Amino acid sequence: MLLVIPCVIAFAAPGTLPDRLEIEAHIDPDTQRFEVTARYEFQAAAEQSAIEFYLNKNFVIEELTGPQVESHRFEHGNSMLDAVGKKLTIRRHPDHRDAGPVSISLRYSGTEPQAFLGSWVEVFADRLWVPTHPSLARVLETRCRLSFPRPHQVLGVANWTEHEGAWTCETPATRTDLAFVASPELFFADFEESGFQATLATGLADGHVLARPIADELLWILEYYHQSFGAEEPHSEVRLVIRPEDGGLPAYARPGYIVLHLANEKDWDHVPVFQLFAHEAGHLWWCKGDPSGYENWLNESFAEYVSLLAVRERFDDETFEAMLERRREVSGGLPPILGLERTHPQAGTVFYKKGCVLLHDFAEILGRDEFEELLGFLVADGVDCTADLLTTVSELYGDEPAQWLERRLRE
Repeated sequence: MLLVIPCVIAFAAPGTLPDRLEIEAHIDPDTQRFEVTARYEFQAAAEQSAIEFYLNKNFVIEELTGPQVESHRFEHGNSMLDAVGKKLTIRRHPDHRDAGPVSISLRYSGTEPQAFLGSWVEVFADRLWVPTHPSLARVLETRCRLSFPRPHQVLGVANWTEHEGAWTCETPATRTDLAFVASPELFFADFEESGFQATLATGLADGHVLARPIADELLWILEYYHQSFGAEEPHSEVRLVIRPEDGGLPAYARPGYIVLHLANEKDWDHVPVFQLFAHEAGHLWWCKGDPSGYENWLNESFAEYVSLLAVRERFDDETFEAMLERRREVSGGLPPILGLERTHPQAGTVFYKKGCVLLHDFAEILGRDEFEELLGFLVADGVDCTADLLTTVSELYGDEPAQWLERRLRE
């Protein structure tokens, strides 16, 4: 079974014209193989001697050419992406290093078993199926077209539309990757409540049974966040995929898009799944920090803590306190949040657990009402770095709370 994906992705740098990456990919779920041809056109300064991307380490670069290309290397680098990818360094010829568009064509292929589960195809940035900037914060403008040899359904970050057997989408300039799932066996259901709309897609055999309770929980979480701190965020439409569990990431989120892995209806263990669900829904608001470094705590710590607030509101204080205490127990002796590299082996525990506990302690010092007010200001202002967070706290509540927060971030 062959999947054919012509795709256009643009890398937009500040102060330049949008860069373009045209992709034509042939993806075969039966062999779990990618065959990709890409053509780049991107803006570069004349003094920029080399350009770096990461690409899946299982792929083989068969051809790479361009009028400015002197050489290229595809080898292990020093990035958080090394677990999945290798660094592609493209060195520009010194005699043809003009400022402006640089054109590069490359052809590569290989297998990526983690992207497949039977007839399911699941693609997102971590698969590195297209060359990816190592910072993960590069702004993208995308256009993509998917075609299949037999009928497939598609749901993802973008608004996909089907016409004559092909699926197409466009997204505005964003650093969000073009995550999507494709399968010939998707059950779709649409739900709406209090101005929020949820499109749910699942490949589970009992998907029709799960759809209503899962959608009800999602809509409740969205309304709770909206009322608590997110009045300025336009997350009225959310696409949700419930897919078969395969031992990989249990859940992840992109703006307007959430994927939750469940084995079957019996795995709908209410409180832990609700908290996981609420964490990923929290990323619809808490996603502006640079994910490649310590600023990722603005994404993960805040999403984790607001998910516990949702647990407290939805269930009771006792459940909330028990979940918080488990996070506090694993937070002792961990490195500071400020300056922590995401490649650090304890980075996940620091961002998810220690940062969550820190925010709770800060909320107790600041006051619950004041902390909820602060969350609203951070969302409305689009705060995306710790320095701006500390400035906001100082301006709203004085230097003492800001100094307390900075001190804890350094401990």
